[in-house]
Amino acid sequence: MAQSPSPEMLKALETAPNQYLILSSELGIITASDAYLAATETRREVITRTCRTATMA
Repeated sequence: MAQSPSPEMLKALETAPNQYLILSSELGIITASDAYLAATETRREVITRTCRTATMA
């Protein structure tokens, strides 16, 4: 089982200047960079909640 990224690492990825979608080893969305969210006009809470809901079904 892969180790989860630390809160510091997630914050660094979220504030990166480029567009990134951060996935778990199971390909679930963990978070996204601010640039990715701006480009897709999505909120972080929506994208991560939707992914968790879909994987729990």
